[in-house]
Amino acid sequence: MSRYCLECANSELFLLNDFFKQFPLRITEYHWVIGDILNMMDLSEDKDHWNDIIGEREDYLFITGEEFHRILNEFKIYVIFSTLTAVPKETLPYNLTNVPFIDGNADYYVDDYVSPVKECIFEVGFFDSTDLIFTVTDENIERMLKDSFPDLKPYCEYGV
Repeated sequence: MSRYCLECANSELFLLNDFFKQFPLRITEYHWVIGDILNMMDLSEDKDHWNDIIGEREDYLFITGEEFHRILNEFKIYVIFSTLTAVPKETLPYNLTNVPFIDGNADYYVDDYVSPVKECIFEVGFFDSTDLIFTVTDENIERMLKDSFPDLKPYCEYGV
């Protein structure tokens, strides 16, 4: 598992639509665990959609790539603190006992952090609308990450 960071990232990357324009990972090829969902907001004209999407949930969403793609096409989702974790499509939704989260989670910032989602292929942590922290287990995604973000550096050099 490799970790990287992008410090003082362009604030546009915290708008998920823009993040996935710069990082062209095919959203629909994975299922997604989205943590820290209360630290996200919809910037669309009618801003009530995010509450409709998350419903009564307060901790995380486990959604299909198709549903995540639909949400990103219909809404402008902005992230302050959050985690997005990609898992293989064959992973069935289940109730997580340990949810990935970044806001107030000291364990997230250790060098040898391992996602609590055991099927994790790729995870990005959005930190306070300034920094991005990546955890990657797939070599192809790791190459894509390095190509997409030339200022990326190893996590051990991150100055939290």
